Amino acid sequence: MIPVPAHSEGLEAERLERLSVLQELTLSALELFDPQYPVDLFLERMAERLSCTAALWLVCKQEQITLLGCAGLSRLSSAHPIASEGLAAPVDWLALPLPYSEIVRPAISRWAFELGSKPGTKTHHGLVLCFDSDARLPPQFRPMVERLTYVLRAALSHRQLLERLDEAQEALLQRERLVALGELSAVVAHEVRNPLGAIFNCLRSLEKLHHPNDTGPILQIVKEEAEQIDRIVGDLLDFAKPRGLLLARASIELVIASGIEAAQRAQPWPFAVSVTLEVESKGATARVDADLLRQAVINLVTNAIQAAGKGGKVVARLRQELTAGRGFIRIDVIDDGPGVSPQARDRIFEPFFSTKASGSGLGLSIVKRIVEAHQGVLIVHSVPQQGSTFSLRFPLEPASP
Repeated sequence: MIPVPAHSEGLEAERLERLSVLQELTLSALELFDPQYPVDLFLERMAERLSCTAALWLVCKQEQITLLGCAGLSRLSSAHPIASEGLAAPVDWLALPLPYSEIVRPAISRWAFELGSKPGTKTHHGLVLCFDSDARLPPQFRPMVERLTYVLRAALSHRQLLERLDEAQEALLQRERLVALGELSAVVAHEVRNPLGAIFNCLRSLEKLHHPNDTGPILQIVKEEAEQIDRIVGDLLDFAKPRGLLLARASIELVIASGIEAAQRAQPWPFAVSVTLEVESKGATARVDADLLRQAVINLVTNAIQAAGKGGKVVARLRQELTAGRGFIRIDVIDDGPGVSPQARDRIFEPFFSTKASGSGLGLSIVKRIVEAHQGVLIVHSVPQQGSTFSLRFPLEPASP
């Protein structure tokens, strides 16, 4: 029998140890194919088996670094934001300054691995392992972890694919709901508008036949309520049968001014809210559907007037912006009302959702659709008891569909 050198036995034992660790971590990494499996749990197992001081799964999105998961960091540290600007892709995870007290000591060394990016986005994922410099870690462990990252990349791609499928399914369900609501709205609006026409005809006849002092107040109430119903029917028809854009170059200042005037005319007299237009970009023009943009301004200013209440103030502000060499129009509608509650903020653009006692709940959803048709965005910023700002931002020259 040929004797086996002692150092060979040691190498074989070390190799078996590495394979055992790799197998255990690979099995744990396979669990990440389930989107519900916590990333933190996998990182804790990795940190334990590799004797890491800390293990971090980092995400870089829009020049902002955040933690997807971590092990070895305190709860306070893991919540610490990591802000970085001018990051190149792929990110140099090894040189990234991490503001965590547990791993900023000079005695800490790091391993860093790129885990890939989300398809169609600038989102990158990275794995950073931190060790005490005196940790007895065989150098062969690094190639082992590099092999493990292949499994992590596959798991990440699988989780992202499932997320995209969920998003697509939710978008499809939302679209089906909107189609059904649109069809129902069209039917209701058609059936209500016909009797409304008869009511208005009767009101005009009654105003001629009766003495104003006897029936004037009653007829005025009926007329105002009928007009409210007519506005709701108009919203239903706008929501049910949106038309395509008719783009033409127009003065944005004139469109906004016309919308403000129409919104003020629709308010009860005497008018008790101050509405002003501030123009920072004089003479700004853009290719827009002027009628639809005017309708969006009417809806936003009307909401702002109602939110501000008696003695309140509303400001519509127009300015032009330049981003990445492309021009944009920005319209802010600001009120000093009570603001939008955090609970309602996520739902205010949903059709038929309203925080007011009257109204169709369609105004903001129509505004959102008009802005998105112009390839823009609608953003709300609201502080309780300090008012709200609704911002429309769309390109000067919308790209052809």
